[in-house]
Amino acid sequence: MYIHGIILGLVSFLTIGIFHPIVIWAEYHFTEKIWPVFAFAGVVCLFISCMIENVVGSAMIGVVGFSCFWSIIELKQQTKRVERGWFPKNPDRYYKTSQSLCHLADQRQVELVITSGGTGFSLRDQTPEATLAVADRNAPGITEYIRMRFSQITDRAVLSRGVSVIRKGTLIINLPGSVKAVRESLEFILNPLDHGLKVLRGSASECGGKEVRM
Repeated sequence: MYIHGIILGLVSFLTIGIFHPIVIWAEYHFTEKIWPVFAFAGVVCLFISCMIENVVGSAMIGVVGFSCFWSIIELKQQTKRVERGWFPKNPDRYYKTSQSLCHLADQRQVELVITSGGTGFSLRDQTPEATLAVADRNAPGITEYIRMRFSQITDRAVLSRGVSVIRKGTLIINLPGSVKAVRESLEFILNPLDHGLKVLRGSASECGGKEVRM
């Protein structure tokens, strides 16, 4: 009586059952960007599988290897499930963004912080909320102008929720996620941005140097 097939079937069943919660945990803590770890683990397992002479043992390691590759696809699917609200999102991502902004503004005291991505309608897009949470003053004109310029290209520009704020002596601007959009956004605001930063650090006066009393 040969039970090799039963053993391989059981191993496959258990491996899939084990990897499913691993994928959920990995996406929750590291997002789908952790996929290279699964890819590396899969390659290592397949290499080891090729080195094992025992057919059953080699097949078992091979199953684990291909389960690692399967997990890469599942990470992307898990991301979509989180966006649909089927699984909880990690609130630490929101707080980590806020903490990073505070560190740059308070400890590093940089003049300008540009964030990229996380400004859409997805449940995972929390960059504007994290930015507003650390703001001392609002500076809405910058992102409003960017949206206005992009709206001349596509009407989907109105779906961007990016904000621009000031924390102490630091200007923080949320930009879209693509490299092309970031580059174009900076081209739109480069001239007024330079003047605004000079005003913020006290090396230039407001418009025309005129003071308006209310």
